[in-house]
Amino acid sequence: MFDLDLQYFMEYRKMRGSHYERVSDLYVEKLKARNKDVVKYVMKNCSNKASDMKLNDETSEKRKKRKMGTAGSEDHQPNEHKKTKGKSYKSSLFGIDCSPNEEDVKKRRIPPEETFEYWYQEPDLNRNVSRNVTSSRVKYDEPKEEEATDGEETEQKTGQDEQQEGEMFKKGRLTFLQENSRSVLTSELYVRKNGLELLPKVTVDRNHILAMRGPGVLSRHQITLYELLFQNIFKRKWRLAYRCFTMMIRLDDVDLRGLWHLGIEILQRLTEEEAQRKYPDLSPYDLNSQNFLQMDKQQQQQQRRSDFDFEEGEFSSRDNPFINKDNQLHEWYAVNYPSFKMLGSVKIFWTFPVPQRFGTKETSPLHVRHQIWNLIMQRKFDLVDEKLGSLLLVPPYAKDGMFHYLQGVSYQYRASLLSEDYVSAGMNSEEIEKLIADAKKCFSAALECGFVIPEDLLEGEYSILKSRLYDLNSKYDSEPEYVNSEDLVDSSDAEQRGETGNSAMDSFTGLSNDMFEDEFERFEKNLGSTKRNRNPDSEDEYEEEDVWDQQHRRYRNADSDDE
Repeated sequence: MFDLDLQYFMEYRKMRGSHYERVSDLYVEKLKARNKDVVKYVMKNCSNKASDMKLNDETSEKRKKRKMGTAGSEDHQPNEHKKTKGKSYKSSLFGIDCSPNEEDVKKRRIPPEETFEYWYQEPDLNRNVSRNVTSSRVKYDEPKEEEATDGEETEQKTGQDEQQEGEMFKKGRLTFLQENSRSVLTSELYVRKNGLELLPKVTVDRNHILAMRGPGVLSRHQITLYELLFQNIFKRKWRLAYRCFTMMIRLDDVDLRGLWHLGIEILQRLTEEEAQRKYPDLSPYDLNSQNFLQMDKQQQQQQRRSDFDFEEGEFSSRDNPFINKDNQLHEWYAVNYPSFKMLGSVKIFWTFPVPQRFGTKETSPLHVRHQIWNLIMQRKFDLVDEKLGSLLLVPPYAKDGMFHYLQGVSYQYRASLLSEDYVSAGMNSEEIEKLIADAKKCFSAALECGFVIPEDLLEGEYSILKSRLYDLNSKYDSEPEYVNSEDLVDSSDAEQRGETGNSAMDSFTGLSNDMFEDEFERFEKNLGSTKRNRNPDSEDEYEEEDVWDQQHRRYRNADSDDE
């Protein structure tokens, strides 16, 4: 038994190397005495040095075979130690567990509070981010084991080198999770669990990137187009500015919400040039109020009906390409950039203030105001009522006094146009009075929202409208009152005298201005008396008619002073 144990020990010493020669004599003596405590002590000290010993050729070849998976059962000898994870070794000769103690493992660990600065100071942590190479594509070269030759010993990694290799693997794993993990929470949990912190995300302004990217062809073209656009606008070269604008809106990095005002201005100026070319005698007022759009449209409708017998509803604005392009651009902005839609990832090349681009929850977009005002100036009142009727039901338009004011201006402008037509045509004024009442409601709603209204200007407009309505009502009430039998002349007598009129109003044509004014004042007095006699029980109507008479007289006196 002793000879067998001694033989195994000598083979074990030969396999491990010459390091065991210094303890062989002591081990042999203690082995004879069967002192198991000493044997454990000696083997423990020897096993701790096992990781620092040098392997021979046979051991290295067997180790390679085990890694490649080609080692068979015959390669595993009873005197061969097995290497496991965590640098745990077990002697097959004596059955002694030679794994390191827990205290040694704890000493090798780095406290979490000491890893933060090391994490940020590590130069190789994000070395592949700048190259746009993910860590999954990076191959870490494993250290090759040097083959030992006869008479030469190869150096093996120490425990400190293995610890550094494990730390590098852990850092590579953390970097991989941070860059390529599908679940952000999983990667953050893994990183923070290991006592580390996440690197902050670097946000760089796109303008700065394009400015630094000098050789970029596309960026230089964008800057050149933007400069040419403003130069042509300042020089009033609207055709060239229109070409620059059409090229810029086709680029991906240009935010159209920041260029809406430039596009609308260019399209309107092109429309004016087209109108001046067709109508050289057009007044500046018609150009500013865009009344020529209605005239041009009516002429085109008549031409199409006469040439092709088309219906009125089949008229298209494509006959004149610049007539309604500004409205079409407004519609496109309203559909693609509503105020309540907050876009997250949008490429913005030229930065503008946020409310100017697309508005906020409390601020309405400027291009919507501009669109409503253009529709009012173009006298498209039905379209104005349709758009404002839907906008005033939702925020931020419902709380914006500007849109209530625009609705009131639309009503008042329509009433002013109708009063001119009705006075000349002799029609009723009920619709005009209804429009004036609606305009007052809209103006009061705008005042409640905090919008400032020019009250003096509005009062002047009201007085003009009331004077027109008074003339219209006086015409209706005075015609049956002043037609009598004496004024009626036989047609045969009229032909002999050369007179063609048969009413009392025709008798005023030959009067002078002073006589006409006297006769007109007499008509007004008789008109007031007839109105009061019709409703003797209504005191409110008396007061209302007196107010109307006073306002009309004040208006007439003001006109006489101006003359």
